[in-house]
Amino acid sequence: MEIIRRYYASLCDYKKGIGNGETVETIKKLMNNIGITIYDREIVKYALEKSEKENVNTVAIMLENGKIITGKESELLSASSALLINIQMNVLIQMILYLMRGHSVLTE
Repeated sequence: MEIIRRYYASLCDYKKGIGNGETVETIKKLMNNIGITIYDREIVKYALEKSEKENVNTVAIMLENGKIITGKESELLSASSALLINIQMNVLIQMILYLMRGHSVLTE
């Protein structure tokens, strides 16, 4: 997983103009040599599917409970910013549901 993370980090650096294509290619060769692909990181599939469907840059994260949350680029927000807002919305919804079940968030 670390190699895949580094691949994406180097790819981002390259696209931002602060990295070089040689690093990206070196990591791709390493991945090929050890027989891994970006799809070995399960969450990549969700981000790429959403990106193709929406035709914009997207990001995805899998929470500890297995829930997938995504964010997509818009005129106002980057994909990462949208993801953070969506995570916060998910937390808020979970808190509301918790309260609706009769629980209290106040400690006595």
